[in-house]
Amino acid sequence: MNALRAGLCGSRRLGGLMRAALCRLLLLGVTPLVLAPWTLARAQGAPVLSGIVTDLAGRPLEDAEVSLVQLQRRARTRSDGSFRFEVPKAGKYTVNARRVGFATISKRVTVSDSGATVRLQLERMSFSLPSVVTTAERGGLSGVIADSGFHAMPGVAVRVLGTAHHAETDSAGGFFTPVKPGQYLVELTRAGYARQLVSVTVPEGEGRKIAAWMMPSLSSPNPRIGANLFEMNQRMTRANPSWSKFFTREDMEKAGLTELQQVASFADGALMNPACTALLDGGPTIAQIWEIPVEEIEFVEAYTTKPPTPKVTSLTPGERLDRATTTGMTPGSGCRTSLIVWLRH
Repeated sequence: MNALRAGLCGSRRLGGLMRAALCRLLLLGVTPLVLAPWTLARAQGAPVLSGIVTDLAGRPLEDAEVSLVQLQRRARTRSDGSFRFEVPKAGKYTVNARRVGFATISKRVTVSDSGATVRLQLERMSFSLPSVVTTAERGGLSGVIADSGFHAMPGVAVRVLGTAHHAETDSAGGFFTPVKPGQYLVELTRAGYARQLVSVTVPEGEGRKIAAWMMPSLSSPNPRIGANLFEMNQRMTRANPSWSKFFTREDMEKAGLTELQQVASFADGALMNPACTALLDGGPTIAQIWEIPVEEIEFVEAYTTKPPTPKVTSLTPGERLDRATTTGMTPGSGCRTSLIVWLRH
């Protein structure tokens, strides 16, 4: 008891009022419940960063992903668009919000001891209905393209990036191009409609068929995306299997991968630092790889600066990387592989 009294009464980690109260209880012979430091911090009230995610019209967006960069935390918005993070201390934090069909937004927020609130408004982008990729009896890549009313669309330009293969849909909306087995990103374009990107893996001995639906464009074509796709085409044309790898949505889903960090570790051959960054949609926007779940990804380009050392030889489908194994890593360490991620829109 004397040791406990001396330890608590002399502790400088406790506030003056709390220290006095505990000492008074001990003098009366009452043994208080000793709380762990994190419990005391919660009891004293950790700052809370809360907010709401809406579209430009002010309508709440459910299931948007909100990430707190400095703490490497993610949360999904509730039905009213709200989210909430407890932070360890007051300070400046970066909050990112994204949702399929909307442009990503980032905001710097100052959190005081009493907390902070933030409103994040996402701008809707031109989008298409989800495409469907199925097995085809003959090799190569074929497909049928329709509009949102399920009417066949002739005259849609089909370009298989990284190859010389291209085609145009016929009067029934169909096309065929004899691509070799591999991982591809396919670009679909037609004047007045939003550009659509579909990833596809063509395996040995069989083909793939795409069924895609295009939406009328809500705005003029983004010249930056066009330039980024041109540069991607050049990269893939020059790619060498010894230092470049590509992953389609099908590849990641079949492997049971849920995080970009897992994909990056496959490409690098070693456990990737979660603070490493990826270029989104060809740039200039970047994000740390822990922020991006596989469900938001259409295609990944991975380029290593030298042949990787095989430290991570395999990942069991569905296995999540243990964040504790990356404790102590700093941004920039363990980031030999450059990642370019093309998101679903």
